[in-house]
Amino acid sequence: MDLQVLCKIVERKSLGAAQAVKIVKDIFFNSSNRIYKLGLSPAALRTSRQLVPSTDVMKIAKVDVFVKFLNHNPSVKFLRLQWLDYTATLRARIIPITLALGMFKNQKSIGITKAALGLLQHDKMVPPFNPVGEYELIPCFEGLHIGGRGGYATVQGEFREKDGNEVLVCPRSALRRIVEIARKQNISFLVGFEIEVTLITAAGHPPSHAHSWSNASALRNHKIMAIIEEIVTVLERSKIEIQQFHPDYAYTHGVSLDNDITQRRPEIPSVFVEAASRRSSNKGESVASNEANLGDA
Repeated sequence: MDLQVLCKIVERKSLGAAQAVKIVKDIFFNSSNRIYKLGLSPAALRTSRQLVPSTDVMKIAKVDVFVKFLNHNPSVKFLRLQWLDYTATLRARIIPITLALGMFKNQKSIGITKAALGLLQHDKMVPPFNPVGEYELIPCFEGLHIGGRGGYATVQGEFREKDGNEVLVCPRSALRRIVEIARKQNISFLVGFEIEVTLITAAGHPPSHAHSWSNASALRNHKIMAIIEEIVTVLERSKIEIQQFHPDYAYTHGVSLDNDITQRRPEIPSVFVEAASRRSSNKGESVASNEANLGDA
């Protein structure tokens, strides 16, 4: 085994330092000990503190933020711990709040199968992922907020190995590494998003035929304008500034809302659709959304 290669793998963060130490121990000590039936006990390794992460480092940070949040929001009964995968599918586990608080205070969280990041939308797994083993889904409390439904709080999660090391294929961890690499090169990113929805009547027909890309005639429908204006108001109430909205091209009645992300909120699409749905039930309109799920990067 080439130890120089192993060191380079650790430097690239393809492996954690603790994982590399375990690999060397298994190859050079445990294998021989088992094959030749030596019956030896391994001596304590004398390692550099720079190489192996300190066990004093907290795996789940800012638990105090979670505790203060619950003190200010005593009606919260469930925590929605979610992650965004490579198919842009927002996935979640719902944890009773008492259990969540007890786990996080003890630096523990729920386990998720290692196959999770290799699943397609129809739950078929792609190679080289396999269902053996699991990661821990660690809450990132800087994005903790009320949401989902009444009595719920929502927080985005990040995958970690059981020993606390980063998971190479975790999308959130990968994004952080990219941002850090770019920062060292004096590069920063300005990210925005566009939400598109299609409005139809309860009978499934377009509410207006005078419709095309940025066509001002499409703004004459008072019911549609009331829906869009309420959506914008709800988003602004959540401190999400919408820069503009406009008619878009669609077979029915498409609308686009544009925004530069200054507050990263993973629940933006659901807030958008819920606001539209409430208005639709009152006005006889229905809403079909071709929405993108946004992760709390």
